[in-house]
Amino acid sequence: MRHDGPAGILVLAAVAFAGVGVAASPVTDEDTELKTRQTVERLARALASKDPAVRYTAAFRLGHYHEKAASAIPGLISVLNQEVPVPGTENVIATWVLDTVRGSYTIYGRPKYSIGWAAADSLAEIGKPAVAPLVRVLPEIRDPVGRKNARRALGGIRDAGAVPALIDALRHKSSLVRVAATAALVGSAEPSVLEPLVAAMKDESPYVRGGVARALAELESPVTVAALAEALKDQAPSVRLCAVESLISLAEAGRADAIGSLISAVANTDVKVRLAAIFRLGLLRADGASEAMIDRLVNDSDSRVRAEAAIAIGLIGGRRGAEALLGAVHDDDPRVRGAVLNSLGLCVTTGVMERNDFVALVAAFLRDKAPNVRYKAAEVLASYGDRRALGPLLRHLTARNRDRRMYAARALGKLGNRDAIEPLIRALRDRDVFVQDKVADALKQLTGKRFGRNAKAWQKWWQREGRFTTTNEQNPAAR
Repeated sequence: MRHDGPAGILVLAAVAFAGVGVAASPVTDEDTELKTRQTVERLARALASKDPAVRYTAAFRLGHYHEKAASAIPGLISVLNQEVPVPGTENVIATWVLDTVRGSYTIYGRPKYSIGWAAADSLAEIGKPAVAPLVRVLPEIRDPVGRKNARRALGGIRDAGAVPALIDALRHKSSLVRVAATAALVGSAEPSVLEPLVAAMKDESPYVRGGVARALAELESPVTVAALAEALKDQAPSVRLCAVESLISLAEAGRADAIGSLISAVANTDVKVRLAAIFRLGLLRADGASEAMIDRLVNDSDSRVRAEAAIAIGLIGGRRGAEALLGAVHDDDPRVRGAVLNSLGLCVTTGVMERNDFVALVAAFLRDKAPNVRYKAAEVLASYGDRRALGPLLRHLTARNRDRRMYAARALGKLGNRDAIEPLIRALRDRDVFVQDKVADALKQLTGKRFGRNAKAWQKWWQREGRFTTTNEQNPAAR
């Protein structure tokens, strides 16, 4: 008898309620085991249904029986390659019917996962019995969807009883199996998995070594940091990046040894590792990282690293860092000079540098050979209300770069100078609506008027009364 479609759902419901009437005697453990076995058999047969809703529901529900659904493993593996999404309504109906098989009336509002995805989740829930079949078929699956779901199933196993088999899988000839086994071992959270995982850092495949490096961030042990620090020397760039990302995760969790390894990574030969380490240490405002940052700012051959180091020094703070930043104001790369400018502003905020000294220095940047540095200097001066910013900002208001026009308009609003009003009104005719919005915001900030992007209304107001008002009348914030 087929259980496809609505009729099939009714059949499943009918089967579920069969014999549910008043029992003549208490239900024994043997009765429960028998009903579970029969239900698993029905669900396993439903995996071959022509109705995708029934197949999805069967794949989804089998995982609820854990290792008691081991007999359904071949059927679940057979549908791993089915990426057919099941409409939400059918998901809810089918899930409700198959819940009645277990005597539950819960309606699950589950997302529209595919059949293969649901099968992978159930195989992971089955646990230990699924390890050997998955290890056997994973290298043989050629379909990318099936391979992805098989890897997800094996890597999602969290059964402590499966740990020995998963450790054995670390020696499998297929790198796909070894990577999935790594994910599963980390998820098991068993202390016995640490040693084999660290040993797997010497695997011949960079794919496996990278997977282990990512996974080690989940384990609480001093050994993990040492292994990750060693992985920063790996010959494969992808492994080095995975290692530094894991060290970053551990550092964010407050691991002092991970922060120390990140500080060492600031001088790594891989520029991407250096950039990642410097960026995160700056955000963490890591104590003890200042000297390493100063060294990179002064000595690194890559301008991206020097710029990132300048930003980090500003975040970490300190007089020694401010002195290093002052020494880098004439760096050959405009990105570095711009970063130095930003960080010196932070030094003023923290009291490491005097405001007047900083403003005088910024004014010198107005003559920088790089347009973006000149603009940054003008924007900084505008935030301090320094009139010297007006001319450069007005020039940037007509720049070819849209973002620069937007930022110039915003800075002019902060500057609070009435001489900017008429040029801003002209800028309302900018071809870009986003620039117009920033210009309108600046005009509102300067005048207190609310004409939006209406250039004619602004021009009419300016001709009639705006140009005759005083500076304080123009800028309510100045009062």
